[in-house]
Parts: sequence; C-alpha cells; structure tokens
Amino acid sequence: MTRRNNTTRTTRYSAQDTHFPNLDHPPNMPTVLNSATQIRNAADQCVKCGLCLPHCPTYRLSGNEGESPRGRIALIQALAEDQLEASPGTVEHLDSCLGCLNCEAVCPAKVNYSGLIDAGRHMTTEKTGTARISALARFMAHPYWRRWWKGLLGVYRSSGLQWLARRVHFLGMHRAARLDAMLPPSPTNKPALRSTPLQDSAAPVIHLFSGCTGSLFDQQTLTDSHRLITGLGYRVEMLDPSLCCGALHAHGGDPKTASTLQQRWHEATANVQTVLGIATGCSAQLQRQPPEERTDLEISDLSQWLIGALTQAQFHPLRQRWALHLPCSLRNDLKASAALEQALCRIPELELIPFGPPSGCCGAAGRHLLDRPAQADALLQPYLDDLATQQIDGVLSPNVGCSLHLRQGLTSSGHPLTVRHPVGLLADQLVATG
Repeated sequence: MTRRNNTTRTTRYSAQDTHFPNLDHPPNMPTVLNSATQIRNAADQCVKCGLCLPHCPTYRLSGNEGESPRGRIALIQALAEDQLEASPGTVEHLDSCLGCLNCEAVCPAKVNYSGLIDAGRHMTTEKTGTARISALARFMAHPYWRRWWKGLLGVYRSSGLQWLARRVHFLGMHRAARLDAMLPPSPTNKPALRSTPLQDSAAPVIHLFSGCTGSLFDQQTLTDSHRLITGLGYRVEMLDPSLCCGALHAHGGDPKTASTLQQRWHEATANVQTVLGIATGCSAQLQRQPPEERTDLEISDLSQWLIGALTQAQFHPLRQRWALHLPCSLRNDLKASAALEQALCRIPELELIPFGPPSGCCGAAGRHLLDRPAQADALLQPYLDDLATQQIDGVLSPNVGCSLHLRQGLTSSGHPLTVRHPVGLLADQLVATG
C-alpha cells in the first residue's frame, strides 16, 4: 500500500482554484429532458456499444441485459415512442438503476444517461399512475414529519430505549433493526477552534446546507463543518434545515415536486452568495438545477471547496490509517474525488486506504438502501469483505446515505468501525491560529 501524506504528494492546484478544483474533470451537469423529442434524441446518441456493461453494478450483479444501461435506454426509447407499455417488468428495470453514473463516466458518445433514467421513471409514473417514491422517502423530504422524527429519535437515543432495544435484541431482524444499525453515535460538541471569525463582520460568510437526511442523521458533520470553517477564518450560517434539494423526487419520477422543492430552496437563498452542501448527493442535485437568473450564487460541495480553502492551513500529524470511500455522486457527478484526497493529504502522516470495486457502488443510492435492501446489501458486500482484511482506524465517506449504509453493514457483520465524514478529521487536526 502507498503511504500518502502532504510531504510526498505533489499538489496540482493553485490558491485560486477554490470552488471547483478538480481541473482535469470539471463538473458537467446533464441537461434535464422534458419532452419526448428530447428523450428520443438523447437515446439515439447511444450506439449500444456495450462499453458501459462492465462498469454497471446492477448488470454485474444480475447479468440481465435489462439491468444494463443500454438495456434501460432501449426501454426508455420504446416508452417515449409509445412502443412499450409500462409493465411491472419495465418499471422494475428502471427503478433498480442506482443512478451511480459509472456508465456515463466511460461512455464514448457522452450519452446523457442521468437525464434519460429520470425521464424514464417519470414516464412510468405517468403511464401507471403510481408514484415511484416510497412513503418513507416522501416522509424524509417533508419538513413537518422530519421535525417530528428528529424529536422522536432524540428521545429514543437519550432515554436509554436504544441501548435496551439493542441489548435484548428487541428489534430482531426487521426493517426497524436495519434502521437502528444505521444511526450514528450521538454528536459530540467540541469547541470551535476560533471564535473571532464569528464576531468579525468583514469575514466571508459560508452558508451550510445539510439536506433532509443530513439534518436528521448527520449532526456530527454539521458540528465538524462549523468547527473547521470558522477555524479557517470564515463566518458560518445554517440554511433552514427544512429545505430540501428535491433529489429523491427528481430521481424517483416526480419532477413536479422536485421543481417545487428546488424553487423553495432558491427563494430561501435569494440573498446568499456561497452555499456548501455537506452531502454529495444534495450538492450534485443543486448544481444540476442552478437558478438561471442568479449568476452570483456559488453552490459547492464541501469536498470541492476544501482544497482551495486549506491552502494556508496547517494540521497536526495523525498517525492513523483510514479507509476512504469515494461515493458515486462525488466521482461521477461532482468529479471531485481528487480534490477530497488532496485535502486529506494535508494531514501529515495520515494514510488513506482505498477500498471496494474500482467502478462499484455501495448500494445506498439515495432511496435504494431503504426501498431495495437485498440489492443494496449485495452491492455493499464487496466493500465489507475488503474492509475486513484491512487494519484501519475507521472509514471516511463524504455522503450521508453511503455513511448510513456502510455503518449498518459494518454493525450487522460484527465490525462496528467508526464511519465519519472527512471534514471531521480535518477539523480535529487543524492547527488553531489567532
């Protein structure tokens, strides 16, 4: 294994490359397809060469052509041309797609697969009259029920009920047990490294966006992000936690609700200049649907922003080995994997261990870890097998859904390793100044 640290790896970035530092592969968000003509034209770009097949996790899992990108594109094309009914089999093939976009990353024809799969699910929803989004996913995106669930989870964890349920195996093997295994430890409120930026009215303001899942299950990352960003000399303000980017709906065949949620988000950020997302899936969705009338709004994922922001930062050494998970949304949507690795390599003596299939997907995939647990677990297993052979101190992942899925898999397999957002290590090791 290669030891990676800030003294042996040469930076490819300059101090000006603050917002989208991965210059080799700049973000190129796909166009949303809103008409049958657009769908047909996009589908016609696919020459059915099959180069994507080895990179598609669901095809590798099943060997079924209908579970491959070109198979799904053929189905979407037939739906758009009214040559195919939205049968249960067709719906199943489209719904089982993870949206990992490994296929898009290797496609020589640059097919807009992301737009096609979203459009295909929308067509099946219209043709069948049945929503493709589970009740739980809708529940997660609704601010009222999300606040209710957050309070309920707080009581469950603080009252000792969670400890008792785990101790006596009360939850058994049901979905409730699966959800319980995903829950992270209660957040620790470590003090901010610096307090002066909070009172410095001249300091740049960063607005943090947690997303639906992050506001419920990733409070520790919000705390760590606040510590790091204020420690770097910025002021931090939180966006309303009830806001939703609309990704679950956009990828679930409900673009109307997604558009409403996105419009609400953009109205709430009318006077904001810089937004950082802490979940790569949310960040990718927001970058995919920027407000056309706003040219001054900068939307970045925390992983994209870090490398430029850390130019002058110093870190305490950390002689540990951490496995680094690079989510599909970071690799294929945001194209910021190198930026995140480069930021972590600023920590002296830290060793990063890649794991899992090179073009795999852990199976979390937004709603899939809840709606399709069998498929999600099968896709996760190679990652767990790889981690079981490693001598590591924990696992890093910048996406909350992937972190929940990894935590559940590790807990269920008897390897309860710590799973953290990378910003936590950076905040812990940042050398305070001032």
